[in-house]
Amino acid sequence: MANEFIGFAKCPTCESDKAKLSLSAKTQLAYLTCSACSAQIFARSGRSDEGLRKLLIGAPPADKKTDEKKETADVAPAKDSWDPYA
Repeated sequence: MANEFIGFAKCPTCESDKAKLSLSAKTQLAYLTCSACSAQIFARSGRSDEGLRKLLIGAPPADKKTDEKKETADVAPAKDSWDPYA
């Protein structure tokens, strides 16, 4: 079973706002990992779980439907041969 991503949080060690807050599949408690300072903080009780969740900045973005049309820029078709003087 995979761990569930909760959202981004503020790292209490380096104050980066790009730390990831996740839910452990094994313990069902939150843990924080920060790539900026390599900190790993694990909740070991309900009280520490609440403390980590208070650092939450935002939830992850909602998944976009695959049915939606992707917007692409109009690109001119490629030439058949490359001509530096064209």
